Amino acid sequence: MLAKLRKRKRLRTHGFLKRSSTDTGKNVLKARRRKGRHVLTVSYPKRFQLVDGKAKMHIIAGGTARKSPFDGKGNYVKTK
Repeated sequence: MLAKLRKRKRLRTHGFLKRSSTDTGKNVLKARRRKGRHVLTVSYPKRFQLVDGKAKMHIIAGGTARKSPFDGKGNYVKTK
């Protein structure tokens, strides 16, 4: 339980939405893009997705998740 709260705190403090909501955060994102960073902010890896298609990142961050094109094993699945 505590690890889930830590991940939530980490995402809300250092995540993309937090960075893009402030002027200094936008400067951080701009600098990381200019440097060529592949990962701009912290995120929850794709390999931790549930079988029903909802990413655990959204569950941890407390938001709603749309259906993901990946199954629980990390394979891409076409949706209709």
